[in-house]
Amino acid sequence: MRALAATGHRPVAASLLRIRIRPLVTLPDTVQAVLVTSGQAVFALQEQGVRLRDHRVLAVGDSTARHARAAGFTQVESASGDATQLAALAATRLKPQNGPLLLLSGTGQGLELAGQLRQAGFRVFRRCVYEANPLSNMPDGAVKRLQEQDVAAILFFSGETSAAFVRALPASLRPTLASVRALAISPRAALPLRSLCWRSIEAAPTPDAASLLSLLGPA
Repeated sequence: MRALAATGHRPVAASLLRIRIRPLVTLPDTVQAVLVTSGQAVFALQEQGVRLRDHRVLAVGDSTARHARAAGFTQVESASGDATQLAALAATRLKPQNGPLLLLSGTGQGLELAGQLRQAGFRVFRRCVYEANPLSNMPDGAVKRLQEQDVAAILFFSGETSAAFVRALPASLRPTLASVRALAISPRAALPLRSLCWRSIEAAPTPDAASLLSLLGPA
């Protein structure tokens, strides 16, 4: 929001997911590294007071890495990409014989990443530490802006958010999207949006917030 405002845009927040922390009941005795697929996974650890701060952390992107450092982790590396880049970073930095990996993600996430890591020879403990549940209704502020046709672009930061938007959008507002750009953080995040008629659907060159904002350009 601050980055958008700094470029002269008038941003409106429209949260479409409700995050629920899931208790982290069991942990492996020893792991050589912790892999985190989102900042929400780091927040979930903080909420539960789980102390893994002495462990090496590989984060999916730069934002997640910043959250990990802010949480007190001292050995943090960023894959600066998506799950595929995170798997590649793990294969470069870690060795299967040095011990298993702890993969922290949201419910329904991280399965493909865990598979890639196992194919590379790693033993992986996958733990779901949060749920991202879609809201059934769009926030009033967003609805009002769409009704007034006062929206130039909508930014989608995850595939879950894109899918939640499609489900929550009132049918009466679908025609308003004909003049709106849909900007997604990745091609995968853009897929659910193709069921609606937009002015355009564009995916960021790399899956990070800075790349997504670069699509928008200055106001």
